Amino acid sequence: MEAAVDEAHKHGKRVCTHARARESVRLSILHGVDVIFHASYIDDEGMDLLEKAKDRAVVVPALNWLYATRTSTPTHSESSNTDN
Repeated sequence: MEAAVDEAHKHGKRVCTHARARESVRLSILHGVDVIFHASYIDDEGMDLLEKAKDRAVVVPALNWLYATRTSTPTHSESSNTDN
């Protein structure tokens, strides 16, 4: 990843990653990625790294995924309701 980011930056290009997992977010920050899509499972270490890189890295969260996850799954009481 580091070589790809270095080459892109040499040519004036930004680099984006689709990084949801903790480790992929961490590696993206460490290797100088400019835009990180999602970062859904970032941990405290990743947040600390992101704080240090806040002047050069941007996170684009997946808000719809979070909203849909919280609102589209019926609760246990809703799914076991037998009243018609």
